[in-house]
Amino acid sequence: MRTFIFIIIFINALFINSISPLMTTFQETFNISISQSSVLPFSNTLGNIIFATIAGFIISKIGLRKSLYNAFLFQISSLLVFIFSKNLYGLMLALFLTGGGLGQVFSVTTSMYDHLPENMQNYGLFHAFFGLGGIIGPLLVSIFLKYHINYKILFFIYLIIFISLFLYITIKKIPKNIKYKSFSIKEGLITLRKRIVLISMIMLIIYAGIEIGSITWAANLFKGYFNYSKDISALFIGLFWIAFTLGRIITDKLYNIFGKNTSLYIPLFASFSLLLIFILKSPFLFILYGLFLGPIFPATQKYLNNKLSHREVGLISGLIFAGTGIGSMLITTTMGIVADKNLFISYLLPFSFLILISFLSPLREKQS
Repeated sequence: MRTFIFIIIFINALFINSISPLMTTFQETFNISISQSSVLPFSNTLGNIIFATIAGFIISKIGLRKSLYNAFLFQISSLLVFIFSKNLYGLMLALFLTGGGLGQVFSVTTSMYDHLPENMQNYGLFHAFFGLGGIIGPLLVSIFLKYHINYKILFFIYLIIFISLFLYITIKKIPKNIKYKSFSIKEGLITLRKRIVLISMIMLIIYAGIEIGSITWAANLFKGYFNYSKDISALFIGLFWIAFTLGRIITDKLYNIFGKNTSLYIPLFASFSLLLIFILKSPFLFILYGLFLGPIFPATQKYLNNKLSHREVGLISGLIFAGTGIGSMLITTTMGIVADKNLFISYLLPFSFLILISFLSPLREKQS
């Protein structure tokens, strides 16, 4: 079952991480500016917020398998819209559906993962498969752009893969359709008010905005600030994801070294490496930035999930991914608007928020 979870994460990551390096292609194809194209990640995160929240409350009621069905139907629909889209509004709808599907996928797979034996719950490895998709997705886009192949062909290939996976879970009837007593709104709010839950969610919400914002506008950073071509920019994004994935693979080792302070030290290292990109004017440091960025989410999530019951994990996972949508929407959209004027100032936002995460980390431990 763990391998199947990793496959689901990888395929979804492959799809979602093929979108960022195509941002400049979308801008040219549909004749839109950077600030106008900021509505695309906004649409994506809006879908994430709405449907991850819904997933958090209904997973326990309708079960894991039916929730996974819903998630795959969203991704299949989004790819169809991408393929047939002819304007900015079509892209907005496609990304809205993508965000909705991704929010549900992560909510369901996190719940599935939490049901595995504890010795198999390596959250760094869990998230590393998302990073693996982040490596291969941009590289595929880079190849397509280099040889002037329409990106819609790549999305058609993804469509076939998603339909195949949907048929597989339907025929094999996996995972088990595990259900729990559903949460009431009141009960959900009580859970959210727990100190460890509230502060961890704030940290993860901020982190999501940093990660998505940093990578969404990376193509513009390499093209506009460092004057690289689109295919070379996509290659750098792929290298970023290699380092990012390596960071996630070693998360458990870092956690064994730093323990609860992993979410204190690593964000500081990431903020410093991001600042050095502009001080030293070296795009290669963006790769180092990816290495330090990778462990933050799984380390924070690992600590939180260890404090929750199986039933609570389903709810909180949905709300976390909805919350991360809010962080992504606010930070990524703001970065896009600012980047239209100054890319350096735009990237000062993730630098500042990484320091904030470090500040919040020890507050989880204090008693009310």
